[in-house]
Amino acid sequence: MLFRSAILCLSLTLGALAQSQASAQSIATAATVDDLIGNTIVGVTDSGGVWGASLYRDGEAAYLFVSGKRASARWRRADNQTLCFEFDDGASACKVISSAGQGLHWRTEGDSKISSQLILLLPLGVYPDQSSYRSTIRRWRGAFVVGRTKKDREIWYADLQRDGSFTFSSTGGSIRSGSYELRDGEVCFYYSDDTAAHCRRPEVDGETISWVDTLSGSAISDIVYLHFGRRR
Repeated sequence: MLFRSAILCLSLTLGALAQSQASAQSIATAATVDDLIGNTIVGVTDSGGVWGASLYRDGEAAYLFVSGKRASARWRRADNQTLCFEFDDGASACKVISSAGQGLHWRTEGDSKISSQLILLLPLGVYPDQSSYRSTIRRWRGAFVVGRTKKDREIWYADLQRDGSFTFSSTGGSIRSGSYELRDGEVCFYYSDDTAAHCRRPEVDGETISWVDTLSGSAISDIVYLHFGRRR
């Protein structure tokens, strides 16, 4: 554990540099905690804070909290849906996963409140960019956009390829594709089965980035993460 703690600071520094080139994987296919082991899980809190935890197969874990604080822990599998952690400072907690659209809900065992959603898997030792948002929409080409519904806190993905094509994975699991256009302040989507333009713009409101329908002015989702590296 001391060795893992010693290299954690270096890993985080290198991880921040490597994030832009790291291969992210959708967490949609993860059904049990076994599917998370051997990856860095990326989570988003209710207020939009981003955190990550590398889950090593030898039972060690390296955490990056929303605050930027780092910690090492030991993990154990309690059952198919539960991971328990014992931190070096003596703290302990068990976390339970459940379906959240394309992501997973993450809550403390014994507490009905859901504290976060798990949104992506990154390679071990690569940590999420805690300031991934780019306000200039024209810089979103090639982005993997992670959204979360405001009401049910369920995850969806919009994969914006550099060639102008996109794939949208809804909270219900349906997949649609087409082309997109980056304009000043908005993204317009043209589905292959629908010639109409569906335009959305991000609006920053405190810690929330609402995903607003430019036609109706309403928003049912927030943008919670942008990944600019490769996809697995």
